Amino acid sequence: MDTKGTLKWSGNTVSHRGAPPAHVIEVLTEDIDEGYLAYLRELRISYIFAGETELDLPLALKKLKSIFGIERVLLTGGGQMNWTFLQAGCLDEVNIIILPMIDCNTKSAGLFDRPASAAGQTQASGKSQTAFAPSGFKLADVQRLPGDGLWLKYTPQV
Repeated sequence: MDTKGTLKWSGNTVSHRGAPPAHVIEVLTEDIDEGYLAYLRELRISYIFAGETELDLPLALKKLKSIFGIERVLLTGGGQMNWTFLQAGCLDEVNIIILPMIDCNTKSAGLFDRPASAAGQTQASGKSQTAFAPSGFKLADVQRLPGDGLWLKYTPQV
């Protein structure tokens, strides 16, 4: 998700922890600079548009499925990304792994962080955002992991 075209890539694939390389797909809004689109084309990076000036997550997910065959998305963007997907109704499962360790990093993002700029905003439709109420989840599964860890799987309550 790079709505304003700010990410800089060294190539058109990324790999993580020994996994095979994955092709980069940028999700952009339509008000993107033509120079950035030329940059993406030069690197052979795929992109889709999802919204004119604001990101339309349901549309983005629909396009990712229809164009690229992507059935499932793993969010690793942090608390604000998680919050955005949750508020858009695009989150169907939350997995939390608890390990017996503490890192004491006070600058770590939370699991869900509402952007400070989002408080009191109105949507493009002119409606006030009232979606900042607490979100409830139902415990769907618990697994004990090696090394005394726990894997908790939750689904949103409807």
